[in-house]
Amino acid sequence: MTDACLGGPINNVIKNIRYLGVTELITKSSMEKARIKQEIAEAENRKAILIAEAGDRIALMLTATMRTFIAIGPAAFIFKIFMWDKVIGSIVGCTGDTQLKPECQVYITDPLDSNLWWVVIAVISFYLAYDIAARIRR
Repeated sequence: MTDACLGGPINNVIKNIRYLGVTELITKSSMEKARIKQEIAEAENRKAILIAEAGDRIALMLTATMRTFIAIGPAAFIFKIFMWDKVIGSIVGCTGDTQLKPECQVYITDPLDSNLWWVVIAVISFYLAYDIAARIRR
């Protein structure tokens, strides 16, 4: 399998390695050359890891499964707020001040503490950042 057919992140690492190689040739300072060689070594290691993951279906499945499990909690919470509390709750007449109606208590979501809100924000932000990066890459 060639590097060119692996696509995406691996191609970005390869481009970075090439750029660093050209930069190393142009650079005069020995300290700068040592720093660039270190960056090239790190990029080569990253490339090797990405290639190994791309060739290992178990690693790909494990990564996808872990990402799914991490996203389930925030996704379920957001789904509950929007679909259950707002949409279905408003269909059955539980909008506005529902404290007086005991049957509407099921359409009120318990508040999250600030730490859990940061988890929800982080998951959604990374999802959106990945989506935006994928669109820019095309």
